[in-house]
Amino acid sequence: MISHAPSPSRRPLSRRAAPIAPSAASLLGVALLVLCAPAAVAAITPAEQEGALQRETQALVDELVPRVAALYGFARPLPVRVEATTRSKLGALVLPSLREVYGEDGLRRSARMAAALGLLPDGYDLEAGMVEMVLAVMGGGYDPARDVFYVLADLPPELQDATQRRMVAAHEVTHALEDQASEMLVHQRRGATDWDYEFLYNSIAEGAAYLTMMAVVGETSLDQAADPTELLLGTQRQLETAPGFEPFARAPRYLKDQLFAHAVTGIAFLRQWVRLHPGQGPATLFAQLPASSEQVLHYQKYVENDRPATLDLTVLDGSLPREWRPYGQVTVGERQVAALLAEHPAVRELASSVAAGWDGFVFRAFEDRNGGLVLLGLSAWDSADDAAEFRSAFEQVLASRHPAGSFAMEQSGSLVRIVIGVPDQELRRLALSAMSTAATLP
Repeated sequence: MISHAPSPSRRPLSRRAAPIAPSAASLLGVALLVLCAPAAVAAITPAEQEGALQRETQALVDELVPRVAALYGFARPLPVRVEATTRSKLGALVLPSLREVYGEDGLRRSARMAAALGLLPDGYDLEAGMVEMVLAVMGGGYDPARDVFYVLADLPPELQDATQRRMVAAHEVTHALEDQASEMLVHQRRGATDWDYEFLYNSIAEGAAYLTMMAVVGETSLDQAADPTELLLGTQRQLETAPGFEPFARAPRYLKDQLFAHAVTGIAFLRQWVRLHPGQGPATLFAQLPASSEQVLHYQKYVENDRPATLDLTVLDGSLPREWRPYGQVTVGERQVAALLAEHPAVRELASSVAAGWDGFVFRAFEDRNGGLVLLGLSAWDSADDAAEFRSAFEQVLASRHPAGSFAMEQSGSLVRIVIGVPDQELRRLALSAMSTAATLP
């Protein structure tokens, strides 16, 4: 994860934006900065520049570790290692870092399932797309696979302001200590197939890092730290048109929104949490994370401990056609439901209100004998009315993407069952019937 952002109270947004820090779908992060006035840089060799930057940043990090640990509530923090590098060198680590989380074939499988749901274009190369987008906005970051905070020596001079460097260091030190406390890769690997958990974990991790960053730079407590939300949202808008960031502008909307939504959602949640838990650091959240991203999106549901239904479609494998080969399973959260509805113009305005009724959602994918993708979905909703609203909206999405007679939906009270990619009517009925016993409601 990565970051760079000037304090809103010290410097307004520039008209041009470059690398501030949400995470790129759970891996080595992405740093986005707002451009400021150029700083003078001495004429030294690249190797000398890297060496000097590494020494200066290491000293800054060593200074910040106890400060961040005290703010955040980390006990016995270990030193954080800094390594200065360049964009091209760091870029070579992006793909290996992705595969540390998703495996060799995980992103291709995720992309096929996401495309069937309408979140990504058909045939989209998610692995290549994420690498390209990350490299376009990357400014450095912490890599949990190597326990290293990478700082870029070849950023333009205007991105090397001392305040921004301090912001980045505070943000990345927070991620490093989060990793020490709870093994970040374990959470990220779980999120590779549990999209709801991915959003939940990244929101907490990024929101806490931003809040800590603002507290360090503002020399204040977490509950008094400035809110960087508008800075983030402004940067997202700027990246759509800023020269040099075309890979971000042309990326699918779902990926771009995810890049920033983690941080924005997490900031809002953490700002409420620290106000209501005086004397506690956010580190305690990693000992007992919220039960779902729904609790992060709606703080009252966190307070009430509103827990989702338990859904698992792997139990169906023995009762389905033998020629259907298991392909993968993903858990879909409220945020993903809103995104897939928002992709369809006819239901876009209803997306958030419909998704707010979410109580659990899982899709299990199979390949049929011809290599086609079959998706079975089981979703739980807060009420039968919420389920009916989702069914009505999602039927329109499916009808716009799939041939008539290749999908079916069925509602039973607060549950909705879905079959996608099955032209045979009897097989659709079999799959819908098999899913009727696969939910455990709280």
